[in-house]
Amino acid sequence: MFETENEALSRKVASLQSDLDRFLGTDRPVQLPPGTKGNVVAVDPKYGFVILDIGENQGVLERAQMLVNRDGKLIGKVQITQVEPNRSIANVLQDWKQDGIEIMEGDQVIF
Repeated sequence: MFETENEALSRKVASLQSDLDRFLGTDRPVQLPPGTKGNVVAVDPKYGFVILDIGENQGVLERAQMLVNRDGKLIGKVQITQVEPNRSIANVLQDWKQDGIEIMEGDQVIF
């Protein structure tokens, strides 16, 4: 019981710190729980964003960056822009895209 409550409070503290950093204009990287993993469930290549199957319930925070992995190979990086309880929307960071490799449904995101 206490572990579940502690996890929920830890997520709330991290979320509040992220909001405070955003309002103060701090460039500190947003930290997610170690080992956070999810999958790309939809891709919009025209507008350069993806939808992930992880969200607030898994500790995901806006402005966090995650690596995109396919078969053990880094293929890109995304930044979370919107978080819902069980999914997130993230922009594909163009500077991290690998030449000729597009992010696809089923790719894994990791922190």
